[in-house]
Amino acid sequence: MSDPQGTHVPSIRLGQIALARSGDKGNHANIGVVAYTAAGYDYLQQALTAERVTVFFSQLGVTRVVRYELPRLYALNFVLYNALAGGASRSLRIDTQGKLLGTAILELELPLPEHVSRMVRPRQPCQPRASSAADATKLARLPASEEVAAAPQAQAARPAEAAQTDSAAQLHAREMPDCPTAPAPAVGCRHAGGQSGRQSGQGPLT
Repeated sequence: MSDPQGTHVPSIRLGQIALARSGDKGNHANIGVVAYTAAGYDYLQQALTAERVTVFFSQLGVTRVVRYELPRLYALNFVLYNALAGGASRSLRIDTQGKLLGTAILELELPLPEHVSRMVRPRQPCQPRASSAADATKLARLPASEEVAAAPQAQAARPAEAAQTDSAAQLHAREMPDCPTAPAPAVGCRHAGGQSGRQSGQGPLT
């Protein structure tokens, strides 16, 4: 980013401290910019002016930009008048509804603020992934400090639970071969020579 004298000025992309969505309002575009933090919103109130947005989108033929402030949402809403070349039903542009304007505005460069670390998106702590519904129930009941320790135990317990489930399925297939819910015995299984195997002329595998 350079100032009018051509000297380099440290800058930050808008997308580093905010997200945005956009859409059409007839021939006008609507862009909502939401800061990640309260500090970011305070900075955007000063730096992300309607004049700066007008210059950034000047090639679209924007005639006027009006900014609305939503402090409880850490958001700024911009209405870009005559930005869509006639609107969705008349425009010959690829993006006739201005859906990509929200993505474009995130590339706008702003002067690097002080304490930028207070404005970037907070990182979410990693949570262990449950390997089954039973593991998810157990992890939900544990305090956050115990979840990491419990995750390896849940992974280790998974093979035993799967083996028990397979044994029950095989037992059901042997005891009730005519049951429509009984799973078919696997090829090569030593239990494949049950009633269904004898009916097909196959004997038990050894």
